[in-house]
Amino acid sequence: MGWNAWYLDGILIPLGLLINFAYHVWLWHKVQTQPSITILGIDVDGRCLWVTAMIKVSLPNLHTTRCVMTLVTTEYLSELLRKATVLSIVGNRLLHAGLPLLLWIFGPVMAFSCSVAMLLVLHKVDFVAMKEKLNIGGINC
Repeated sequence: MGWNAWYLDGILIPLGLLINFAYHVWLWHKVQTQPSITILGIDVDGRCLWVTAMIKVSLPNLHTTRCVMTLVTTEYLSELLRKATVLSIVGNRLLHAGLPLLLWIFGPVMAFSCSVAMLLVLHKVDFVAMKEKLNIGGINC
């Protein structure tokens, strides 16, 4: 039995999807365990700092109803911003995951190469370079 062209389709396309899935599981693990080295974790810490700063500014003037409403609105906006960020990230990732499948028209090697190249770019986008590593100060939000 000889080597058929569809063998490449059967090997490279699932392998490309598998490494994409494995990268995103690894990224989720890094965000959970070491958020200070990921852009997503730094974004969450920044939002926590912003909400904390808004509360500290509003607390001295808490005697009015308007300040209480401002505090509630700030917390609501922070939660809304978090949800919007997550939806934006998921939508962009799904859009990027579709590119290798689109390039499958040109063959499985092109689709697999695109998957590997895309993961290299996403790794550069998702993680802070070691020289630029930020120290947020261990915020627990």
